[in-house]
Amino acid sequence: AEYMGRTVDISINNISTIPKNLPFILSKLIFLNASRNPLISVEMLSGDYSTSLPLNTGILDFSYGNLTVVPGFASATKLIVRNNPIKKLSWEFKGLTSIDGTLLSQLNNLEDMSVAQNMIENIPDQFYQLTKLTTLSLERNSIPVLSSSVKELKALRIFNMRSNLLTQLPEDIGHLKNLTSLTLTFNLYLKTLPDTIGSLPLLETLDLNGIPITSLPESLWGLRKLLYLVLDYCPLESLPISFAALENLLHLRLQGTAMTFIPVQIYTLSKLEVLDLSFNNMSAFPSTKETFTNLRHLFIHNTSLPVPDWFCQQKQPKCITVSSISTPCPPCTPNRGKCLVFQNRFSFIGPAMLYTTCCYEGKSCESSYVIGPVNGL
Repeated sequence: AEYMGRTVDISINNISTIPKNLPFILSKLIFLNASRNPLISVEMLSGDYSTSLPLNTGILDFSYGNLTVVPGFASATKLIVRNNPIKKLSWEFKGLTSIDGTLLSQLNNLEDMSVAQNMIENIPDQFYQLTKLTTLSLERNSIPVLSSSVKELKALRIFNMRSNLLTQLPEDIGHLKNLTSLTLTFNLYLKTLPDTIGSLPLLETLDLNGIPITSLPESLWGLRKLLYLVLDYCPLESLPISFAALENLLHLRLQGTAMTFIPVQIYTLSKLEVLDLSFNNMSAFPSTKETFTNLRHLFIHNTSLPVPDWFCQQKQPKCITVSSISTPCPPCTPNRGKCLVFQNRFSFIGPAMLYTTCCYEGKSCESSYVIGPVNGL
């Protein structure tokens, strides 16, 4: 090793572990050559050590190894990992303002990528060449646009773009035919959705929480496999009659919309299990002989909605969350359950609040607020 020359060469040494003092040495280096070693992991360097390295650490060469996870040296000037069977990259909270396109071009087999909670503004072209990606989180960055090349990510199943600066979603999003979960929460400049969003045949979870859209594309109601739909705090004044086509919907959240009435077609969602109408100016449920047959949790806190008669007539276990911690449980017969008070951990506006949740038939419903099989909201 030429430590005084600020280079260290430990290549071709059959090394499977990294020396514990390497983080200190790296802070002094221009170049580390650890290539052609059977390194399986350098995760010991992916936490506190890596984030404390200076921004110009230098060139770190881990090529021709057995790494399955990209090392956490986000602060390195250049990271070389070519010819490794890498499947995962997780660089969260790294203070990144960009992603190294040269690095991405070395990750042809990448399947799981998260660069959440950084300050990334632009996505390099090489990103769209990661055609084996199945899980992608760009959550909490400053990305204003996605290229039409997003259509190349054909294997993508889970896509999280929460809390970015998107102004539009490319039409080519409709080419992601394997997508099962799409999260666009709190993109506060995204005012419209493309019609092609209805061309995602496997989509099960769609989270549009906090997006300033006033209407939804008609094609959305063609998502026949949709199970979880979140429209909280979207300024929607109504839902079209055709939304009743979402025949497999299990969870529907309409918290804090601009709606003043509940469309009668909502009762046609026969598989619906959780319905959230909280923080709305609604005052009555539509008068009809139809009722929900599978609803197990109804949220009506901070509304003028009464407890509907059909709710108490249902025989299956059920819960209702009413206005505040001081609101008594409405009488239901039979009532073999108990009054359960829990904190509304999912409050996005102001401090968390306490509400009364009344559970009948002895079933706890605290977990009902978790939407979707992937990400709880």
